[in-house]
Amino acid sequence: MRAHAGVPVLILVLLALAGPASPAAAQPAAPPATGPGVPPVIAFRGTVAHPEGSLQMTFALYSEQSGGEPLWVETQTVGVDAAGRYSVVLGAAVPIPLVLFASGEARWLGVSLDGEREQPRVLLVSVPYAMKAADAETVGGKPVSSFVLAGERTGVGADGLTYVDRRVLGKALSGGTAAASPEGTFGSPGYIGVFTDTVNLGNSVIFQSSGNIGVNTTAPQAAFHAMASAAPGAFFDVYSNALGALPVVYRAARGTPASPLAVQTDDILGGLAVRGYGATRFSAGQGQVMFKAAENWTDAAHGTYLSMTTTPLGSASWVERLRIDPAGRVIVGDTVPAPSSLLTLRKDVASAIGPVLTLMNGGGFGGAGGAIDFFTTSVAAGGAIPAIRVQSSDNNYSGDLIFSTRVPGGGGALTERMRLTNTGSLGIGTSPPYAKLDVRTSVSDATAILASALGSNGIAIYGEGDYRAGVFMGNVDVNGNLVVSGTVSKGGGSFKIDHPLDPENKYLSHSFVESPDMMNIYNGVAPLDAKGEAVVTLPDWFEALNRDFRYQLTPIGAFMPLYIAEEIAGNRFKIAGGMPGKKVSWQVTGIRHDAYADAHRIRVEEEKTGAEKGTYLHPEAFGQPESKRLHAARPAPATAKPPAGPRH
Repeated sequence: MRAHAGVPVLILVLLALAGPASPAAAQPAAPPATGPGVPPVIAFRGTVAHPEGSLQMTFALYSEQSGGEPLWVETQTVGVDAAGRYSVVLGAAVPIPLVLFASGEARWLGVSLDGEREQPRVLLVSVPYAMKAADAETVGGKPVSSFVLAGERTGVGADGLTYVDRRVLGKALSGGTAAASPEGTFGSPGYIGVFTDTVNLGNSVIFQSSGNIGVNTTAPQAAFHAMASAAPGAFFDVYSNALGALPVVYRAARGTPASPLAVQTDDILGGLAVRGYGATRFSAGQGQVMFKAAENWTDAAHGTYLSMTTTPLGSASWVERLRIDPAGRVIVGDTVPAPSSLLTLRKDVASAIGPVLTLMNGGGFGGAGGAIDFFTTSVAAGGAIPAIRVQSSDNNYSGDLIFSTRVPGGGGALTERMRLTNTGSLGIGTSPPYAKLDVRTSVSDATAILASALGSNGIAIYGEGDYRAGVFMGNVDVNGNLVVSGTVSKGGGSFKIDHPLDPENKYLSHSFVESPDMMNIYNGVAPLDAKGEAVVTLPDWFEALNRDFRYQLTPIGAFMPLYIAEEIAGNRFKIAGGMPGKKVSWQVTGIRHDAYADAHRIRVEEEKTGAEKGTYLHPEAFGQPESKRLHAARPAPATAKPPAGPRH
């Protein structure tokens, strides 16, 4: 900030006696037109350490050399010449009250530059006291037109004339102080007066300074400034049988009161700002509720939006937190709403985001929780039951997440459709779920779970389990290839195809050939050579896969004493004892002895264990109820394993 040093020139004369300003200085503001009489202005010249140009200067008159409240204040833009000289007419902007010099008391002039600390005050010399001459045209400082008749009390009499209590009038003419006169008392300058009784005037709590009105303060900082020592500081009471208007209305316009102009986009129309005292001063508005123009206004376009701000910890700069735009959309943490959304929530963090929206029911312990309702129509049209509800249930400071929908044509009742428990189990169509995912439906021809993976190498359902990867209670259709890399255990087996002779109306089924061993069967027909013999060559993997061979020979065309001349060796065997030119049907079986078969031999007989005892794979075959079926009971909640089944 610049340091200014000034040496005021103690030449103060009435404007009527003052000469013109220095040619290098800007001309002072013209004095106000006052008509005939003594003009309420004073010419003043001084010097400052300031470059040539214009300077904002504030002038104030005091009754003390230091301290005290100013009796008159005025700010002007003053021209300074190259030598730092300036000339100004005091009272050009704010007229100087003549009564300031009527009492003959000393008056001190204070000058401050550009809002800086006031320079040492200067005692006004005798010439300005000639303003007392203006009092010659008045009586007691009042024009003759101001006088009224003396009477017993102040007011308008029955004759229509105005009267003043003679005791008050006597006090005014005597010039005595309030404390010295028994006839009455008066208030102090600047205060709005109040009758302390039927005669005496005193100071009210209202003070006027430079066009500002203060309540309980003599230094109002705005057009209206109220101060209170305890909250609340203000009440606005309205009593009416038609309470259709707001108790407080803000009006805003650009321009001036005489020539108002339309507000523009983002202009503040009204609101509330809060300020607090820091270490040395009051802050600017750090929490605000503002109504702003959303467009340039015309007489037919009045778009508005609401903005709310707060200030972060450790900061002195406010941040907009919430906005309600002209379409009624609410935006929290941003100023631009998401497309087609009535509520937009945004939270920008560099690490874990945490909750953006929290629903809390402080009285919900024991069952109730928070809920979100979705209505597909207005409450007036569809009733108070929502179309969809998402809610939580309380369970000892934990809870389930429940999704419900309204039953069509069911009287508007909500029906639970899905539940996510506090243990992480999900139930759809059932509550509570008895597995991590429990899906049920009782609707005819409905599909409980539909999975599809149409992409290349896609897998629609993948299951993995230490005990069972899956348990199916009922028929299972596989429309495609079934690949089993382990052992298949079954109650029976067959192939089933469309009947070759009547495929549209019949099926044809054949049973599997069963064996207690893991047996492979090979067969064929071999022609006999001139010796009545045949050598049958088997695949090169035959002996690697099979052991414990069994043979069966059947002559074709005639009886022949056929026999195995050479058993399988080198993946071939030899048949002899036949007739030249004839044929023989042969069959060979072998027991698998590949690595997988050796590691997973089928146990022909085994004991049922644990929960398997007392249950049946096919209870109906033994005349037993369905409850005796293995896996008939659904598993207990997801923390428990399903009932054990046979291991193979």
